[in-house]
Amino acid sequence: MGIGAAIAIVGAAVGAAGSKKGAVKRVKGINRAVDQQNLTLENILGLLQPGREVGNQALNTFASAFIPGFEGIDGMDPIAA
Repeated sequence: MGIGAAIAIVGAAVGAAGSKKGAVKRVKGINRAVDQQNLTLENILGLLQPGREVGNQALNTFASAFIPGFEGIDGMDPIAA
């Protein structure tokens, strides 16, 4: 094996190691972005929760008035109208 072939093999090994490091960093960055998106989603759902509860109560009140035996939406008890 000549010196040129040895240099090519070493160069390929260095390139592969660099590529692996880059891929690991890319995956870590993607995971951080997904974590941030999940945090944002949880924050938004938390902000919307009071409105959803009011809406469910209003629907339960309305449905209780017109549907005999109505048992509520999302596990919420119907409100007596």
